[in-house]
Amino acid sequence: AATLENIQAAVSSGNTAALEGYMAPSVTVIIAASEGMGNRTPVQAISDLAYIKNLKNWDFNLPAATLKQYQAGAYKTYFKTNSLVGKASDGHVVVFNFNDQGKINGIFMAASDNLLK
Repeated sequence: AATLENIQAAVSSGNTAALEGYMAPSVTVIIAASEGMGNRTPVQAISDLAYIKNLKNWDFNLPAATLKQYQAGAYKTYFKTNSLVGKASDGHVVVFNFNDQGKINGIFMAASDNLLK
């Protein structure tokens, strides 16, 4: 629970560098409606998070109905049972996925949640 709270705080504050310690040695980074990034080191993944770094008003307590829509959409592969999903006030979405050790091993980002429904 503390890890999830720290990840949420890092995204909300824009201090994504704080996430490095929570990442696995290899992180798959995907950006919706693009070629994506692929397998990245933690440092590269943090750099990739610039895509969402300056966004404000993140909500990590999305309604179950919203999450179900995302899980049924074209990008459902990136919405796992243990995913941490956040949505900024402008509609950007970020998803963090975790390995068996609780480390971030996947990051999915979308410029608009309209891409996910």
